[in-house]
Amino acid sequence: MDEARRRPTSPGRRLARLLLAPLGLLALLCGLGAAYDAVGDARDARRYPAPGRLVEVGGGRLHLQCTGAGSPTVVLESGLGSPALVWALVQPETARLTRACSYDRRGYGYSDPVGPEPRTAEQIATDLHTLLERGGERGPYVLVGHSLGGLVARVFAARFPAATAGLVMVDASHEDARTRLPRQRPPDALIRMLRQGRLVARLGVLRLRPGLAGFDPRWHGFRRLPPATLRALTWLALQPKTLAAAEGEVRAFETSGAQARAAGATPAQAPGDRAAGGRPLGDRPLVVLAAARRHPDLDHLPAADADRYYRVWVEELQPALARLSSRGTLRAIPDSGHSIHLERPDAVIAAIADVVAQVRASPAASQSATTAH
Repeated sequence: MDEARRRPTSPGRRLARLLLAPLGLLALLCGLGAAYDAVGDARDARRYPAPGRLVEVGGGRLHLQCTGAGSPTVVLESGLGSPALVWALVQPETARLTRACSYDRRGYGYSDPVGPEPRTAEQIATDLHTLLERGGERGPYVLVGHSLGGLVARVFAARFPAATAGLVMVDASHEDARTRLPRQRPPDALIRMLRQGRLVARLGVLRLRPGLAGFDPRWHGFRRLPPATLRALTWLALQPKTLAAAEGEVRAFETSGAQARAAGATPAQAPGDRAAGGRPLGDRPLVVLAAARRHPDLDHLPAADADRYYRVWVEELQPALARLSSRGTLRAIPDSGHSIHLERPDAVIAAIADVVAQVRASPAASQSATTAH
């Protein structure tokens, strides 16, 4: 027996032990990380319950929060990867003016997850219309779209024109951005980041390093948010289902852009060159807010490219959006980056107030309030 114990271990066994030891340690760390995330997720779910209600839409539940009273109803449409809580600085003030609704797209925030299929602007707009109907929120609607939400707002206006009274574009996406802006980050890079974020999210890694999924709660634009709201937003934005939904929207961006283009190409003419009836949005009130401050994400670009980026964005693409309506106006916001609703919420609130006032002054407003639904 003693001789067997003293017998030298074979090289193969020693190698196996060397390999199994780090694998066992890795498995232990993954298990601890998963437990850490599960406990944190359960704690956050108790601390930050859904502020609105869940409405059944197409086999899943969407989260809808509406506050205030009056007509038209303002509907807030978020950008890529943004739960409805990003409107926390805009919705309360808007609700002082009229009825205001924010919601989580399928897969975002408190809404149910999505499948693996791409999420196009047309699918999202259809979901939104059904959500408002089943939620009992009557039109007409003023759509407020940030970034990708701008494409959704345009498609919604084309599909449901009787329900759309006006629009506010908050540094909204343009269907030609990827071909006309210099040195755009390829979609594959963003998809890889979102996919990697999903892989490590359930291991608790994103709770320690949220930047791995492109979200930084220390960003200065979040400073205005109440601390509890920011904590809830961080929890929701980094959920695997949110990252999966965002990935589906990135994959569908070109299709969404084509849908917006089909809904009515942005006209190249100056405002006085076409009759109101020839514009995609007719004479609906429209305010386009353009971020005119250089974003830190462009610091890696040569100065000439960064300058061209903003020249194309502020002087070409955003004015083209304003020309979608004969009553469209462009407002450049020099002290804000892309997320104007967080950095300059007062500018967004003022734009909403202007459009709401124009809708209320329209002779057709009272008729639309009774027929649009």
